[in-house]
Amino acid sequence: KYKKLKISMLHLDLNYAEAEVFSLKTFWKNISNGGIIILDDFAYIGKERQSYYINNLSKKMGFNILIVPSGQGIIVKN
Repeated sequence: KYKKLKISMLHLDLNYAEAEVFSLKTFWKNISNGGIIILDDFAYIGKERQSYYINNLSKKMGFNILIVPSGQGIIVKN
């Protein structure tokens, strides 16, 4: 029987806001509870578009984003 694979860690570094949103929405159902998503360009100067799009998605999907000193964003799926 086919078993669905779960993702425990996803690192998004696509350098294109719409592609990152699409990828996160696509993979979300396969990310395990407690799984970690790293958003590479989340809080860098000059990458405000990624922050804007991902923040809007977080409001719709109900997740929080931790911003770390490196400028990356981290999501832990509940």
